[in-house]
Amino acid sequence: MSAHEAEARGDPGRASHGRADIPPAEWAVAGLGAILVMATIAMLIFGSTQMTSGVPQLRVRVDSVVDAGGGAWVARFTALNRGNSTAADVVLEAVVGEGPGRQASTVTIDYLPPRSERTGGFLFSRDPGLGPIEARAVGYRDP
Repeated sequence: MSAHEAEARGDPGRASHGRADIPPAEWAVAGLGAILVMATIAMLIFGSTQMTSGVPQLRVRVDSVVDAGGGAWVARFTALNRGNSTAADVVLEAVVGEGPGRQASTVTIDYLPPRSERTGGFLFSRDPGLGPIEARAVGYRDP
């Protein structure tokens, strides 16, 4: 017995289910799902090639100076990595003043991913707000 004869007799077990039996809405949802999967794969491939090129582009911005009490001052900062590579063990340094009144403070940030920022504070024993604060990244290592 052919599938056509089985379908005519009402035998659903032997009837064929071809393309004509699938509703158009189901085809549309399947097509949309396929497009989303392909777009996700393309985005992951593109992102992986862009994230590993170049070197970290490290910047330090001093945001504010706060009296922490007990003769301690904190210069709040934001460390930025505008590059496409990760930096690990980033050493930051801030210097205030010159000569015998010079104060320096260092901070190490464990991990600074590409296109990200972290905040922290440089500690000083005198008010660093009295002079210009020079802050910079001193070094890092590749993770």
